[in-house]
Amino acid sequence: MNKYRIKLNVAKLEDIQRKCGYGEAQTAQSIGISPEQLWRLKNDKNNVGESFLAGCMVAFPEIDLRQLFYAQPIACASAILKSDEVACKGIERP
Repeated sequence: MNKYRIKLNVAKLEDIQRKCGYGEAQTAQSIGISPEQLWRLKNDKNNVGESFLAGCMVAFPEIDLRQLFYAQPIACASAILKSDEVACKGIERP
């Protein structure tokens, strides 16, 4: 049985930021997190959590969350963390 983790589509979030005219601090505030937490999420240092998902739903109600997040198999995620050169066959990052 495959297990997955939720990943942030950083390019889509940055597109939303540009359209809203938000910087990092304003984006973080609208989601309800600190700018440091936003940086860690965008740079794959933290996993997406329930409060971040809920914050995005409130901050950007017009956005379909399937555009903002995607599921990545955990085995693939572990391989990527071990080496940037490892590619997951059949898995495309947005």
